[in-house]
Amino acid sequence: MKATFGRLFATQVDRDKVVAYLNRRMKEGAGLCARNREQRVLMMVFGHNRSKVSADRFPEFPDMKSEKAHVRKGRLSNTDYETLRKGLDDPQLFWLKVFLVMTFKYGFRKGELLKAKCSYFDRRGSTFTLPAFTTKNNMERVVDVAPGGEIFGTLVALTGGRAPGAALFTRNGRPVRDFRSEWARRTAGMKGGSGRNGCVTIHDLRRSAITNMSEKGVDATKAGTHLTGDTFKRYIQRDEIERRATAALIES
Repeated sequence: MKATFGRLFATQVDRDKVVAYLNRRMKEGAGLCARNREQRVLMMVFGHNRSKVSADRFPEFPDMKSEKAHVRKGRLSNTDYETLRKGLDDPQLFWLKVFLVMTFKYGFRKGELLKAKCSYFDRRGSTFTLPAFTTKNNMERVVDVAPGGEIFGTLVALTGGRAPGAALFTRNGRPVRDFRSEWARRTAGMKGGSGRNGCVTIHDLRRSAITNMSEKGVDATKAGTHLTGDTFKRYIQRDEIERRATAALIES
């Protein structure tokens, strides 16, 4: 975006330039969601000072394409999850094990957890709360954690004796910011994800969680992972065994 719009005055940006940019990005292989996100960023740049600039100085942006038909596929299988979890018994990787379990079970977003503080976990109330300013939809999310369960136990161990404002996930005494290299190494050979050549991505854990919730009869209103049921359903990725089990249940 900087190469295209960085040296232009605001008055030089018009609909034709935006459309040409989006078409070029499509030819370069940028997906629908990526193009929509880039247009949103451009619209935010112009909208930042909207109260100070007259309306005729703003370009007319093209309508963004609907993403409803764009369904991302890929999830971490239950078998690979167990393999991955057992491979994280090293105390130095305890933070990653907790991250894995929480994401695979509850479908937390990567950014939500990496920005989380120890105070988000309420041991007495058995809850994990994401403040409104940390969530994508700007709404507070309170997740009940089963007392005595695996996630409760790991959160107790992770937060014990630490300051409420300390980062929940730390590595070598510092907040974890990025662990894509570690993730790629740990998931090498695991397929069925949405990454290149079927590699499992961190976001695939979210689809895994929502699919598992759906199989257990937990819908969007109970899960608290999405604002709408339609978005929740887009994350469901059932495998062949699960589909055949449903077919057998229908015929029984």
